[in-house]
Amino acid sequence: MPPSRATAKAHDCKPVNHPNRPMPSNTCSTKLGGMSAVAAYERLHEAIEELRTAAESALASDGELMSVLSVTEGVSRQLDYLTVSTTAALQRRGTFAERGYRKPEGALTDLLGCDSYEARRRVVAAEQACEQIGLDGTVLPARLPATGKAFAAGQAGLRHVEVIAALLNTPEAGRITDWQRAGLEEQLAGMAGEYSPGQLRKLGTQLLEAAGRRRSRA
Repeated sequence: MPPSRATAKAHDCKPVNHPNRPMPSNTCSTKLGGMSAVAAYERLHEAIEELRTAAESALASDGELMSVLSVTEGVSRQLDYLTVSTTAALQRRGTFAERGYRKPEGALTDLLGCDSYEARRRVVAAEQACEQIGLDGTVLPARLPATGKAFAAGQAGLRHVEVIAALLNTPEAGRITDWQRAGLEEQLAGMAGEYSPGQLRKLGTQLLEAAGRRRSRA
């Protein structure tokens, strides 16, 4: 995160200036389960500061420092999920389009200051692992529900979601039954907490090929 963003005060509620960046309205009054978004951020910031202090203490044991690595990775994944789920919510509301963005990726590159490929990764996750809105306004379940749950729990990371989505959108995945595809998605989501994205891609490819062979023999 750039220093200008990292050091911004929560109570300012002001985005970093950008020529194409829309100024959000009512940001400071947003409520999250009865708590304002700003208050939630401040509590999160305090918790991170406490964790940093504990980790930097000379009294911290090796085991505690190892735990910090696991904890921070889990929290990072959950924050990634929050970014993705918020992106999905804004897409459902049509907010990006209302503010002049033809694609959500453009909004994310402006708002988050990220590269286009990083924005695309988040948009894919939002489209695959979060609820969507149908043409008639009906709320539709996530295309990858098991992956979405694993992502929200911090068991799967953003790259895991990208890998699973890519595997299940291949021509090979289109040749297996819906039942096989749902089962494979659940299996891959369950494996995300144990394997790296690269390992998951390799294992997923093998599982997909095996499912295809079973389908052809049926």
